[in-house]
Amino acid sequence: VREIVPHDNGIDDWGVCEEWIYDYDFLHGYRSMTSELNWVCQNSHKSITGQAFYFVGSVIGTFVMGIFADIIGRLPILIIAHMFGIFGNGLTIFATNSIAFAFCRFISGLATDNNFVMMYILVLEYIPPDMRTIGLNLCIGVFYCIGSMLSPWIAVWLGNWKLYLLATIIPALIVPLFYFIVPESAEWLI
Repeated sequence: VREIVPHDNGIDDWGVCEEWIYDYDFLHGYRSMTSELNWVCQNSHKSITGQAFYFVGSVIGTFVMGIFADIIGRLPILIIAHMFGIFGNGLTIFATNSIAFAFCRFISGLATDNNFVMMYILVLEYIPPDMRTIGLNLCIGVFYCIGSMLSPWIAVWLGNWKLYLLATIIPALIVPLFYFIVPESAEWLI
């Protein structure tokens, strides 16, 4: 990141940054929300606060959806959690200020742990006890790990945070179809 200001020291008379020019070549062309909305220097708290709301949403979502999973079932909560993720990430694409960003990240955060915990529970309840270590570690340990390793490279390849969020939404759109394919938890049905 390079700064262009009228003074030699890079700061105006009030100690505030004025204008930034981002070196996207250094970042392989990737344009982040922070650079696009110029949330640097005195505005650097905006992205951090927004992401903090994401984790607040995660805590609240885990607690509330965990309770509702016991009341209405694991499968409906899995679908609802993914819908929160789709909706929250979709709205984030259009966020242009810190309040909208924080709200969108909160909505997206509601889904965070529930996206895979509910599926993990469903798989756990249908796999015989002697196969659980292999079955569950294969899902979480291998595929989640591979997805986590590929995720930043997909973001760089797409070159823009909005495209990256869109790329995370598209595969999640098939999850509501799970309602017709995946059986509800037998333990919950009992």
